[in-house]
This record gives sequence, structure tokens and C-alpha cells, in this order.
Amino acid sequence: MSAEDDFRLWEREFREPEADQDGWGVLPVAVGVAAGCFVLVAFGEVMLGLIALGLAGVILLLWRSGM
Repeated sequence: MSAEDDFRLWEREFREPEADQDGWGVLPVAVGVAAGCFVLVAFGEVMLGLIALGLAGVILLLWRSGM
């Protein structure tokens, strides 16, 4: 492996990732999770629904930011 190969591997880390469909894949997941949390709240599990909604929000935020 030459220095040129090492540089290409290093440079690949700084390129922008290719976006698939401008992030529209996250929307159905977010709607589904919000609907599931609403169902939990509607069935009387308010605390569980709010915890799930908060946790899902953090996961979706991290997913959207690319982590």
C-alpha cells in the first residue's frame, strides 16, 4: 500500500455521504413511531408513550445527523 492509497482512504472520510432521496426515508419511520406513541397514550399508558416518544426523537435526531 503506497502513500497515495493511504491518502485516498483518509480523504474518503471527509467526502459528503451520498444522500438517498433527500432524507425522505426518515419521514415514514417518524410518522410510524409518532403514531405508535399516540396509540400508547390513547390506551392509557401515558408515561410509557412519552418516554417512547422522547427516546424515538433522540434516535431519529441521531439518525438524521448521520451518527
